Amino acid sequence: MIKYVLIFSSLVGLVIQSCSAQREVYEGKAYDYIKHSKVTNAFIQELYSSKPCTAVIETDTIKYPVKSDIEIVRLTEKVINTPYSCLCDILKVNYKFDGSCTEEIGLDRELAVKVSDSINIVYENYKFVQEKIISNDITLLNKLGLSFSDIYNNSMLVTLGYHCSSKRASGKILSFYFLFDKNGNIQKVFHGQLYRN
Repeated sequence: MIKYVLIFSSLVGLVIQSCSAQREVYEGKAYDYIKHSKVTNAFIQELYSSKPCTAVIETDTIKYPVKSDIEIVRLTEKVINTPYSCLCDILKVNYKFDGSCTEEIGLDRELAVKVSDSINIVYENYKFVQEKIISNDITLLNKLGLSFSDIYNNSMLVTLGYHCSSKRASGKILSFYFLFDKNGNIQKVFHGQLYRN
């Protein structure tokens, strides 16, 4: 009996190591994609134009970000793996939809409902497990924070938000829904946006 427990424990240990290694590979590839993405670059240019943050230093009010490199940092916050924030892009890319996503999704029209039903079936057994968050003491001021989901069916959701302070990102947040092939290569990426107060 003890022999079987030891073998089982060893197998569980290998599975956890394998999952951890897979996660590192997926996160690394997603990070590189996002860092060089035209979508990310457009978001940064939009931030430079809109200057969504204000700081008061002594008597001066400063709007930022200023034209400098905005660093992208990995956060310990884990997000739920769901493609819904990218549903409009999924409709456009996979179904050649060219109408108004706001109307299609908001009014529960046929295509949006069918795709949502399919997503619900695929995610029926998905369980989000909140990991214990360990503070990584990153100063988030003037940084883009990346939050990764767990891996489910070779997919991963990553969110990218601009931080005016050490609190969580607010305003427009980009979402990237990655589909990986069996070798861990990026097969498809869908883009979307979230808005957070």
